[in-house]
Amino acid sequence: MPATCPPLPAEVCNGLDDDCDGVADEGLSFVRKSGPHVVFASPLTEPVQGDLEATETGFLLAFSRGLNLAANEANLFLEPLDPQGALSSEVGSLPEVKISLGPRLTPGPAGFFASYCRRSGSGDRAASALISGTDFDSLGNVPPGGNACLVGTPDAVWTGERFLYVFIDSVSNEVILARADANGEWLSNEPLVSNADPDWYPRLARSGATTLVAFGSDEGGQPTLGLTVLDALGDPLASIIGATDDPGELVEAVPTQDNGFQLFFLQTGAGVNRLEAFPGGATGFGKVSSIAGLDGAVSLRVVAGLAGGALLAGTKGGEVPRGFAARVDDHGIVTAYYETSQDPEIADRRFDGPMLADRGDSVVVGYTRNVGSDASVETVELGCIEGE
Repeated sequence: MPATCPPLPAEVCNGLDDDCDGVADEGLSFVRKSGPHVVFASPLTEPVQGDLEATETGFLLAFSRGLNLAANEANLFLEPLDPQGALSSEVGSLPEVKISLGPRLTPGPAGFFASYCRRSGSGDRAASALISGTDFDSLGNVPPGGNACLVGTPDAVWTGERFLYVFIDSVSNEVILARADANGEWLSNEPLVSNADPDWYPRLARSGATTLVAFGSDEGGQPTLGLTVLDALGDPLASIIGATDDPGELVEAVPTQDNGFQLFFLQTGAGVNRLEAFPGGATGFGKVSSIAGLDGAVSLRVVAGLAGGALLAGTKGGEVPRGFAARVDDHGIVTAYYETSQDPEIADRRFDGPMLADRGDSVVVGYTRNVGSDASVETVELGCIEGE
């Protein structure tokens, strides 16, 4: 969030962009303020999938663990967390919903819109639900028409008019665009892109009056990046498909303060790449570039920062894998960095299945610690320290 710049701006530890350069608290220590907090403890066969979002009282954590249809076990969990990321009330589970991928959370006027793939019979279908508090409304709501959701968690954005929701139909290899009202009720859906590359899951970001859909296109048999810009109702305004160097797996799109976007890609074991798209509202995108200091990443999650830029968290590989988190500005420069290997109390932690959210004055990262009988989901609070 921006601050009013003084005559001689100086950045202080307050979660604000004091010097009005588009980044909050840059150049200050990025340390663990609290945690690790154990927020879930149960045997796991794989890292959980889920999302974290800031609320008025702290955070909401929503995650799923691997399906066990034979045991009919609870698969989706909702957890209210306090401002430090610790569990603030009992864990809620919803055994009637079986999730195979997701969920991702999108804030809206009536609550959080959850996007996920749900098990339906012997197949998986794109679905959504509206979360109000820790209750689900419109549970397991599936867009009109048939779909198969086997590759990548669906994504959504609130435009101020409606929710826009995208996913890959894994049978037709089309990117499907669906629209829902403020209460999560479906209005329409239609193919947005044919010949989609199923290895690049479509991602949405909102900047100014427009929404960007980033996706992989397999047009002509050559995987390449595709971008479509939509208006507030979900109608296309511009589209571009162009060859790029192999940037890796598309992880996220986030807005920039010049009404453009930056896209983040993971090249597993090599590092994190980014490119600018529609800078300043112009049509097009720049060259792929690597982000210095994030080499060796093997998992990655990216969210937009409250004061601009982006927040990243994940695991770096190597002989001793370790968790990391970073703030990155609109130009791809790391302005704050944290790594578990530099923190003796949690030096053994990896940030597997990372989830993260920004409250301005601090960042909370959720992750799976271990898999197997002693597995747990933990959170840590990161940020700068007053007076440092």
